[in-house]
Amino acid sequence: MIYPDVLIVGAGPCGSFLAKILSEKGLEVVVVEEHPQIGHPSCCAGIVGIRGMRALGIKKEDWVLGELKSAQFFSSSGLSSKIGRGGKEAWVIDRAAFDRWLAEEALNAGAEFYLSTRCIGIDCSTSKVKLSGVFSGFAKPSIIIGSDGFSSIVRKSLGLDFGEFTFCAQIETKGEIEEGTAEIYLGQRFSPGFFAWGVRAGDVCRIGLGTTSGNPVRYLRNLIAKHPGIAGRVKQKVVVSAGVKAIPRTFLSSPARDNFLLVGDAAGQVKQITGGGIFLGMFCANIAALSILRAFEEEKPKKASKFYIQMFRKELLSELEVSKLASRFLFNLSDKKIDTLVSLLEDQMFIGIVKSAFDFDFHSSLIKALIPVFPEILGKLKVRRKSRLI
Repeated sequence: MIYPDVLIVGAGPCGSFLAKILSEKGLEVVVVEEHPQIGHPSCCAGIVGIRGMRALGIKKEDWVLGELKSAQFFSSSGLSSKIGRGGKEAWVIDRAAFDRWLAEEALNAGAEFYLSTRCIGIDCSTSKVKLSGVFSGFAKPSIIIGSDGFSSIVRKSLGLDFGEFTFCAQIETKGEIEEGTAEIYLGQRFSPGFFAWGVRAGDVCRIGLGTTSGNPVRYLRNLIAKHPGIAGRVKQKVVVSAGVKAIPRTFLSSPARDNFLLVGDAAGQVKQITGGGIFLGMFCANIAALSILRAFEEEKPKKASKFYIQMFRKELLSELEVSKLASRFLFNLSDKKIDTLVSLLEDQMFIGIVKSAFDFDFHSSLIKALIPVFPEILGKLKVRRKSRLI
C-alpha cells in the first residue's frame, strides 16, 4: 500500500502539468499511466495557441514543429476563404515529445511515475485504488485525479459519463499543405456534425476529421479522395502514422466530488467548437493545483473539490456554455449554408470583427462580438431565429 498526497491517473499533458505544479510545492505525487510510453498512442492535430501556452508558463521548446499565422476554409463545393491577422497565433507541436517533456518536468520536480500501470478499481467510500502492472497493489491517496481521457475510469467510478462524442481519425502523411496555415475542410457529407483539418507538421502533413455518426476512418478516406479542398494533394499510400479517438461533446459543470477531481478530456474540458483539449485541460489542471494547494494549506484535503468547482465555474463555465451553443448551431448547417458562411469570410465587416475579437483559446469572445450582427448573418444564411444563441 502506498499513501501519496495525490494520485494522478493518466500521464497526458493535464496529468503531468498538474504533477509538476504540485511537486514543486512539496506534495508527494504519484502518476500512473497505462501505456508503456508517454505520448503514445496519439491522435491529435497538435495545435496550441501561443498566448495561452505562455500564460501557463510554457515556453517554446524543441517539440514545436511549426507556427501558424492563418486559417483557410474550404467548403464541400470548392469555395475557399483565408483569414489571418499577420502575427503568429499557434504552435504546431510534436504531441508525443510535448507529453514526454512535461513528464520530465514533473519528474525533475519530484513526482513519481509508474508506466504500464493501470487503475483497475476504485473504492470511492474509502478512496482506495487498485493498481495493476509495473506497480501492482493498492494506493490510498488524500486526493485522486482523473486525467485519464474520454473513457476515464475515475469518472466512471463516480457514476458520471457523457452521452455524446465526436469520433476522430487522423493520419500523418506526405502532402501539399502550405506551412503556416491551418486548413479547415467543411461539409456534412464529408464530416457530419463536425469538420476536417489539415496542417503541416515538420516534414509531414496531418490530415484528420471528426464525425458524430459513422466510421471516421471511412469518412477520412473519402475526404482525402473527394473533398475539393484536399483531393489530389495527399499521397495516400505514404502514411507515417494513424490514430483514432473520441472527444466528448459536452462537459461536466461539477468536475469533482469528495476528494476526486477530473481534468481534461475526462471532464469534457475541450474547446466546444474545435475539440482542442490541450490548453483548456492544462488551464483546468492549473485551477485544480491551486485548489489542492489551498486545501492542504487549510489541512482539509477533501475541500479541494469544493474549491476546484468554484474556480472552474468562475473561470471557464460560461466559456464552455456559450461555445457549446455556437457549435450546435454551426455543425447543424447544411452544405449550402456552409457555402454562404465561407463566403462571409470575405466580407470586410465580418473580417474586422474576427480580427479584433478572436481569441485562439477562448472562443466566446468572438461569439459575443458577433451577436450585434447575428441577425444579418442569419438573414444571409436564411436561418430562422430558433436557437437560444439568438
